Amino acid sequence: MAGCQTLGDLTGEEQTKKTNPVSEAQGLSQRGVEAMRANKFDEASVYFNAALKLDIQNSYLQFLNGLNYHLQGLRADKSKYPLAEQGYNLAIKFDATNWLARYYRGLLFLDQRQFTLARDAFADALLFNDKDPDLLYNFAVAAYYAQDPETAA
Repeated sequence: MAGCQTLGDLTGEEQTKKTNPVSEAQGLSQRGVEAMRANKFDEASVYFNAALKLDIQNSYLQFLNGLNYHLQGLRADKSKYPLAEQGYNLAIKFDATNWLARYYRGLLFLDQRQFTLARDAFADALLFNDKDPDLLYNFAVAAYYAQDPETAA
């Protein structure tokens, strides 16, 4: 009975948060995306990490967290690149078909001038999406700079 009274004091939104951590994680991730769009990467990181505490095996939360670290690395703090890679790798671990995480992992390697790793990451992504023109282009660029002209062609 005491438990019912406690729930009766909560608003409908608070009850949902208490009983549905996945829904709460989605709300936090949405706030994180909004913060990323506003170039508030530190704020976005707080939201994504809070969401991951509620739903750690969510591939797309892991991807967004990795993307946020990747953008931080591009902006100024290259020390965030390993965290970005970890986010992308976890996204792939939790959903092997997540081609976006594979693609962005390739972009991360390209940004770090690790051309062979970039080529391989793009090749992995192509197994799941062989129609995306940006993916195909970046695959060819990475192969070219990895001194693999046959693949680049």
